[in-house]
Amino acid sequence: MYEKYGDYSDETFSELYDYLPIYSQRDDISFYVEWANRINRDVLELGCGTGRVSIPIVYTGVNVIALDYSMPMLKKLESKLEQEEWDISDRLSVIRGDMTNFRLNKKFSLIILPFRPFQHLISVDDQLNCLKSVRDHLTQDGYFIFDLFNPNPDRLLTPAFGSVVDVPRFEMADGRMLTRTSRVLTSHWKEKWNEYEFLYEIEELNGKIKKITQKTSMRYFSVEELELLLDMAGLKIIELYGDFDSSPYEQNSPEEIYITGLK
Repeated sequence: MYEKYGDYSDETFSELYDYLPIYSQRDDISFYVEWANRINRDVLELGCGTGRVSIPIVYTGVNVIALDYSMPMLKKLESKLEQEEWDISDRLSVIRGDMTNFRLNKKFSLIILPFRPFQHLISVDDQLNCLKSVRDHLTQDGYFIFDLFNPNPDRLLTPAFGSVVDVPRFEMADGRMLTRTSRVLTSHWKEKWNEYEFLYEIEELNGKIKKITQKTSMRYFSVEELELLLDMAGLKIIELYGDFDSSPYEQNSPEEIYITGLK
């Protein structure tokens, strides 16, 4: 039997998040760090989570305002700040807020939304509210950068696609072993969103197996749809990359990476 719990806002997931190589070794960090250094002004990160991107940016000398709605994630971020070798807390401001409706009384030359939080916004209203909030906090020559996965029709539209081991068995820093599989539970192809289930099997130090289930929903977008949403919110696409090496977007690219600004 699996011990069930909820989504990305759960305390259990915030504890596991930094262990998972699929997150901790993701190659987007250097991409966002490079952009932060190129702009070299205060950065606003939306959906900051445990600071996976914010902390590396701060270590390069750029101040970051990190916003997230999940209290467990923010508590984990604050705990990590206390454990850092250098005191960087004066350069990283942590704020609890909703990325679809935030007011910071400050404009930014760079706003980032790494690793697909935008895809958790299922309704058009939430999507537009997020983009409009970004618009209201962006300087005239500023950039809003975010990434989405490039949809794979076979996997997205087939609920019975089957389970995929997306995190092979590995040893966590505390000595426990973890394996994760994922599958599409339900597919809402007309509305372009799926419900996913992640199954974690954790082998404790005493050999006992703990099983946990996480569920989340994700919206997927075509480039044309995103271009329309951005236009409706007063934003425009400046560049579109297909991977974090800044290669141009193509139909089979793994990512949709949007470099946007005010219209």
